[in-house]
Amino acid sequence: MVSPVRGRDAAGRHLQSALEALQAPAAEIQTFQLEWQQARDHTLADVAFPKLPPEMERPKRWKARVWEALTSDAEELQREASVVLTSENVDRWNEWRKHLKRYRYTLELLEDAPQPLLDVLEALGRMQDAQELLTREVWLPAYIAALIEWRGRRSTARRNRCGRNGPPWPSI
Repeated sequence: MVSPVRGRDAAGRHLQSALEALQAPAAEIQTFQLEWQQARDHTLADVAFPKLPPEMERPKRWKARVWEALTSDAEELQREASVVLTSENVDRWNEWRKHLKRYRYTLELLEDAPQPLLDVLEALGRMQDAQELLTREVWLPAYIAALIEWRGRRSTARRNRCGRNGPPWPSI
């Protein structure tokens, strides 16, 4: 599975930006980059790529069935959004992200996903990756508390913007 590598890449860029914003010494940022790359290389070496599945025939009325699923999912996502966007519960956000991903992949059976949906998924993915890595990585002990606080300030600012302007994904 390649997702650990993708997650590491996304979170690494995010964490480096945070360290720079926290004005960490250049030597520590350079050490971070080196150790991060070594861990990435190790993670990538462990990836076993599966064989591609064979082509499948689509069932009858597949487009109608896809639209039915999309309609149902869109209604559920709207209901979930009012709870998730005001929640501090990380698991709730992660479950909503999974539901949005399923919606995206279902939609892409028919057309390209809209950019606002991709943007929301990207932001949620960065948030989840950072949350997992901040609790797992132990080589930045001096900055973990500051990074979590920095992330919290950004999350609060994002929630405040959402409260003023509505959710950032109205065109989905």
